[in-house]
Amino acid sequence: MKSTIVSGLLSALLFLAVASSSPAQTITTFDVPGASTTAGGTAGYGLNSSELIVGAYADTSGKAHAYQRTSGAKFTTFNVTGATQGTYPFGVNNSGLSVGYYVDTAGARHGFSRSSAGKITTFNVSGAGTGNGQGTYALAVNTAGTISGFYIDTAGVHHGFLRSASGTITTFNVTGAGTAIGQGTTAGPINTSGQIVGAYQDSASVYHGFSRSSTGTITTFNVTGAGTGSTQGTEADAVNDSGVIAGYYFDSNKVAHGFQRSASGSITTFNVAGAGTAKNQGTSSFGINSAGTIAGNYTDSANVSHGFVRTSSGTITTFDPPGVGSKSGQGTVAFAINSAGDISGYYFDSISVAHGFLYVP
Repeated sequence: MKSTIVSGLLSALLFLAVASSSPAQTITTFDVPGASTTAGGTAGYGLNSSELIVGAYADTSGKAHAYQRTSGAKFTTFNVTGATQGTYPFGVNNSGLSVGYYVDTAGARHGFSRSSAGKITTFNVSGAGTGNGQGTYALAVNTAGTISGFYIDTAGVHHGFLRSASGTITTFNVTGAGTAIGQGTTAGPINTSGQIVGAYQDSASVYHGFSRSSTGTITTFNVTGAGTGSTQGTEADAVNDSGVIAGYYFDSNKVAHGFQRSASGSITTFNVAGAGTAKNQGTSSFGINSAGTIAGNYTDSANVSHGFVRTSSGTITTFDPPGVGSKSGQGTVAFAINSAGDISGYYFDSISVAHGFLYVP
């Protein structure tokens, strides 16, 4: 899921949707001024309805910095005080409030928000560890300014949290979540009503999807066909304002397949034509908008990633920005989709340097 990228988506018969080649569309690629062109590069993450993109870039020394890019291609870069190892914004709402985390000297993560006027507020969840890889991971923010994410404690266990616009933090764990290192509850996106989705890893390290309502009611689910072995299972990775969830699941062979879950609980699964069928290949859904359009990636048999868009009726369009690499580990990563169907993300070129992109249908 996205959180896996962040700490560095989710019926027995699969529905294979009709795939098409890319129709007329615009893909704009970009690099943040000052980004390295030989290693690292520019990654696009969050996207709002005004085509404001937030993300991170690595400079020539390898240090990560945050940026935002307006629809007019104006860049603003920033660093959170104390971010000796980098600043990473992952979500942005329609008011321009961005959220993410920064990394300190010890490698611990701390949450932050940045207003449209540039005011930065930092925070830590009580109980978050202070060691390398531990701490507070803020991932998403809704229109009310409520932030969702997870924290990792001193034992390496994950726990979900939400932080209100006034600063009140609520933590939660899904019943059945494991308590060993790497296990627990990983909360991700949040919609306008305050519904949060994510995944929890049980004591056998199997993933299961969950949805948490604004009142705290947690519903868990598994896609039929999801594997039941370690690091297999179901991951919910996106939710729209109608409560429709998108994600992916890993089967018993660790092949990924996309899914959509309606607000009533009905699940539709799908694969992009051309997706590989070996371990860690397949189809992964990362975002869904108000129209039910899903954005994500598929990994082919050569382990190259490609972007895709799936409409609510099941039509799939694939795409790659110009200049994308074609070697194993390279390709296109579609990260977020807005109400207009615009998609933000990044791609790796032939020397594995990342570049941001904006896809406009």
